[in-house]
Amino acid sequence: MDNPNDGGYQEYAMTNNYILSCLPNPVTDILEISFDGGITSSIDVSICNINGEELICKSFVDINNSPCIKLDLSYLPDGMYFCKLMSGFEESHVKKIIVKH
Repeated sequence: MDNPNDGGYQEYAMTNNYILSCLPNPVTDILEISFDGGITSSIDVSICNINGEELICKSFVDINNSPCIKLDLSYLPDGMYFCKLMSGFEESHVKKIIVKH
């Protein structure tokens, strides 16, 4: 989905209980992952390369008051990555995270 406000491409992933988005995309340094509904206490975030290798894995707890989490991707080389999010037993993928410096 194009977002005229940031000049980038935003891809949504939707599960039974929540919607996730990643901005900006392409990203140069800080990726903001926002979610709406369904996530109550914690979330695990993984960034994988196109070969499926996990490069970043972070857990965020007590996210009730934070509808957005931020990841520093500035040290990753230019390329395409995948963002995997896990909340409880629900897994969702936000694809095509592009890092471009």
